[in-house]
Amino acid sequence: MKTLFRATQDCLPAARIRLALQPLLNMLLPMVVLLGLVLCCIPTSATANGGPKVLVLHSYHQGYLWTDMIQEGLSQTLAAQYPKVEIFIEYMNTKRQTAAIMSQHLVEMYQHLYKNVKFDAIIASDNN
Repeated sequence: MKTLFRATQDCLPAARIRLALQPLLNMLLPMVVLLGLVLCCIPTSATANGGPKVLVLHSYHQGYLWTDMIQEGLSQTLAAQYPKVEIFIEYMNTKRQTAAIMSQHLVEMYQHLYKNVKFDAIIASDNN
């Protein structure tokens, strides 16, 4: 019997992309739930002072699809919940440099950059 349709070969390009991204999308659901929990923990005093300050630490670099999708979701969700949110974004670039090489440099840099900033929430993405 001849196969009339093979999902991986005969799909339209958009359907192929969806099939390829499905595992990624399945992983985003827990992150959205986690973001909801983080949003619940932001003190109400942050909104009285012009909006919460949120630091987002990404393991990977800007332009990496996974990281870009996470950042887009975070930005949209935070802006919808807190229109005056101030988001600070840092990319640790661990896809290109090992954490062993970068860790101490990043710690020192972040201590210097943010020594006078009190964050209402810190969100970390990825697993490096």
